[in-house]
Amino acid sequence: MSRISSRNAPALVSDESAGGRLEPIAPANLGAQIADRLVEAIAAGRLRSGERLIESELAADLGVSRIPVREALRELESQGLLVARPHRGIRLIEFEDAWVQQLYEIRVALERVSWRHAAAVYRSEPDRLDRLDRIIGHMRIAAAGADRQAVNRADIAFHETLCEESGSPLLMTLWRAIRRHVRIIFDRETFRSNDLDAVVDQHVRLRALLVKDDAAALERELQEHVLGRLSLNIRRQPPRSAGAKVANHETAKPRGRTPR
Repeated sequence: MSRISSRNAPALVSDESAGGRLEPIAPANLGAQIADRLVEAIAAGRLRSGERLIESELAADLGVSRIPVREALRELESQGLLVARPHRGIRLIEFEDAWVQQLYEIRVALERVSWRHAAAVYRSEPDRLDRLDRIIGHMRIAAAGADRQAVNRADIAFHETLCEESGSPLLMTLWRAIRRHVRIIFDRETFRSNDLDAVVDQHVRLRALLVKDDAAALERELQEHVLGRLSLNIRRQPPRSAGAKVANHETAKPRGRTPR
C-alpha cells in the first residue's frame, strides 16, 4: 500500500485520511532527503513513537532503492531518533517526557554558547544581520499565511544561522545532531496554534538583543525563548491516537511564552 502523504499533516497526530505516510524523493542527495522526509513523517504522526521501520517498505513508499534508505536510517540512528536492537529491527525512539525535557535542556546549553558568540559577531559586523532579517521576513510571510511548516523551517534556519555565525565547527556539529529533534518539537508546538505571529515577534526581539551588549537580557530571552510556555503549549493540543506517545505535560513548569 502506498504511503504518499501531504506535507501539511498535523504534528505528532496520526492522519489516516491523508492516504500514505511518505512522499516520493528526487534523485539528488537521497540519503539526506530521505532522512528529512522521515522526520517530517514523524513530526506529523504518520510514523509513530516506537514504531518499527522496515527498510524495504520505506524504499517502496519513497520510490527509491534500499541503499539510500539504509543510509538515512543509519544517520537517524546516529542522531538518536532511531534505535536498532537484535531481533526487533529498527524502531523510532519513544517520544516521552524524558525526551522532551532532555532536548530542552540540551538546547539551552547549546544555544547559550552559540547566541553569545553570534552576538559578538553581530556587534562587530552588523551587516551580517541581513541574513537573519531575510529569515524573519520569510517567517512573517509564512505566519501571515498560516503556513505552520514554513514557519518551522524558518525557525530552524534562524537558529542554525546563529550557530554558523558563532564560527565554531563544534557548535555546528552539536546543532546538527539535535536539529531534527528540534524540528519535531517545533511541529508539535505549533500544531493547531494561533500563535504563529508570536513566534515571529520572539525572533524579532531576539534579533534586537543580539546587537546589544547585555548578557543578562540575552540570558533571560534564552530561557523564555527556548523553555517558554512548554506545558501550556503542549497541553492545549488535542488527544493523540493510541499509537502515538507524547509527554505528560502536567510535569513541565509553565514560564511565559511559546517556547521556540
